[in-house]
Amino acid sequence: MSDEQGDLGDIDVLVADNQLKKLLVIECKDLALARTSFEMSCELTTLFIGSTQKKSIVETHQRKTRWVCKNLGQILSWLGVDSGGWTVHPLIVVDREMFTPYLKRSPVPIVPLEKLKDDLARK
Repeated sequence: MSDEQGDLGDIDVLVADNQLKKLLVIECKDLALARTSFEMSCELTTLFIGSTQKKSIVETHQRKTRWVCKNLGQILSWLGVDSGGWTVHPLIVVDREMFTPYLKRSPVPIVPLEKLKDDLARK
């Protein structure tokens, strides 16, 4: 998958909820536990800021989500579902609760796996 800025990589999980007509574009990350201020700084950079060598996780995932939005009709056809009225939602799932999303607001929801499991179990 690529856009005008180059290769986007793959989509980790794509969920189509036919009842709600929602397409979830999910990025899964297993991040090391940030305990020190230096480790938290590195986590903030990895998640939100990026570097000259590598885009942030959030920015890369937003690019993937924009690609899905631009190609939504083809994706829904490939999935074999009716194409009317669908919305696309990005989500980043992490292996554990993180402190850094409380330090900087994320344009993409970041959810720990346990919370996601709990939310799904309630439905």
